[in-house]
Amino acid sequence: MLNRIPTRLLLLLVFCALSAMVGCSDDATTDPGGGGGGGGGDTLAPIVTRLTPDNHESNVEVGQDISVQFSEPVDPGTFADALQISEGAVTHIAWDDSSTSATVSHSDWSEGATVTVTVGTGVTDLAGNALAQVFSTEFYTYSSEAALVAYDFYAPMDDVPLNGFFDLRFSRAMNLNSILSAYTLSLNDGSKDLPGIIVGSVDHDFTRVRVRWDGTLAPQQAYRFEISTDATTLQGDNLAAPIVIDFTTGLDVDETPPYILSTSPVLGSVVDPSLTTITITFSEPVDESTTTPESMAGILSMFMAREPVWNNAGDELTVYLTGPLPAGVRLYAIWGAEEFKDMAGNANAAADSLSFSVSGSPELFPVREDLRIYYNAETDQGGTERMRQTIENIAGDQFERVVMRQTDTGYDEFEEHWYMARSGASVMFRGFREGQSDMMFDPAVNYLPSPLPADWSGSTTVTSDEGTSNLNFTGVLLETYRQYWSTSKTVSTRQYLDNCVVLSIYHEMTPTGSTEVMEDGTDTVYLCPGVGIIAMDSEGHEYDGEVVVDSWESSLFLLGAAVDGRYEE
Repeated sequence: MLNRIPTRLLLLLVFCALSAMVGCSDDATTDPGGGGGGGGGDTLAPIVTRLTPDNHESNVEVGQDISVQFSEPVDPGTFADALQISEGAVTHIAWDDSSTSATVSHSDWSEGATVTVTVGTGVTDLAGNALAQVFSTEFYTYSSEAALVAYDFYAPMDDVPLNGFFDLRFSRAMNLNSILSAYTLSLNDGSKDLPGIIVGSVDHDFTRVRVRWDGTLAPQQAYRFEISTDATTLQGDNLAAPIVIDFTTGLDVDETPPYILSTSPVLGSVVDPSLTTITITFSEPVDESTTTPESMAGILSMFMAREPVWNNAGDELTVYLTGPLPAGVRLYAIWGAEEFKDMAGNANAAADSLSFSVSGSPELFPVREDLRIYYNAETDQGGTERMRQTIENIAGDQFERVVMRQTDTGYDEFEEHWYMARSGASVMFRGFREGQSDMMFDPAVNYLPSPLPADWSGSTTVTSDEGTSNLNFTGVLLETYRQYWSTSKTVSTRQYLDNCVVLSIYHEMTPTGSTEVMEDGTDTVYLCPGVGIIAMDSEGHEYDGEVVVDSWESSLFLLGAAVDGRYEE
């Protein structure tokens, strides 16, 4: 007797649904009825998904390697000429086996230096597609002596707002209380009866320190801000030299609320799935620690290629995406009123948003090769398992889905293997592997027709070592809904998956030539466009005559998703 076909049948949907992973399974698998290679030519431009040291990182070791990770394999021969570093010389470039990650060694940088690393558009992938845009990072190296490496008033130095604040970047992590004891703020006439300052850190390691007036300054006055060598690092080392910054105030207190000046893509636009960059431009420099959106499309975070990057002026945020984006979905981020603030502390007066759609028809069962999906499987014994799915295209519209169970040494225990195919916009289930045997459906099951009807049904035969059986199934669309997706307890943004559906799929198996039910079951499946199945409940029974000989009840839910495995949750 076949063992729990319904559970596998629906698990296939569940795992396969979210579509595909970057590192396809290493298991050698056959292609029943398949053969042939992949689809059409590669026209997608590569992007840099990680460039370290990170942008604006402080305290970087002078000999730290540069790491560049790409969204796909690139031609190493095009990389060296496209790489530029503002200080030091490249001494060696090492590539991983897949040619997606380069490690760059170099001569030591100077201590306390500002270093810029740029990867130009001369880099191409293996198909000759050039890098989508220039990528760069600017960072500050470690110094054995505590020193100021950069500062920014986020305004012209001769027109500083009377209530403004500025950032100081140090080569070492600083003791904030020591700065409060070591600073002076004076007019050019030497008077000291002035507002005090408030000092706070805006990073985790105290190398970026924010200074804010505790009151307002006089208009159109020349000021001198000083920090003496009494200021110390967290380790107790004194500043190597005094810090002196001269500036002139403007006429006004900054009371103008910030707002989003523009977005690219523009609001309401329809974009190509190959889009790799979103740009949000603010009306003025904003406090980046306050710009977390109130809510956003969950799929937007899933397809982010790297951490968003701010420009040096602090008024433009660039979000990098891994393409191709799923067809037909709307990507958005919404900031409520008083959600973000400018550098003077003024909050936005009205809600703002980013919103655009991807061209094409939305897919409830997308098939990708670069999206890792993680699930928790709750068994009827109350145990919890963790599994990973990969999808590998093998012949045109045919693809294989492999599920691996996590063990102590990683995802290395074979769990399930399914043979799938596309037929137009519908998803076909061709069969599965149980042990060492391939059990193929004849004909393939039209498991998820598209566009999705109110109900559908189908039948097939299954041949195994135990003979041939008949499988009949019926699917019903129960409802359409919006899914709240919580990916992390530490993230305040509410993430949603829109236009999701709930399906109920019932199946029944009988031996060929008999009407006696040998197995039946019902699966309740939750799918979201562009993402796939996010949860499933399954229950069923096996029979010997009219006697139930086995029953099962299980559930499976999305634990996390990661493009190229970079953000494993």
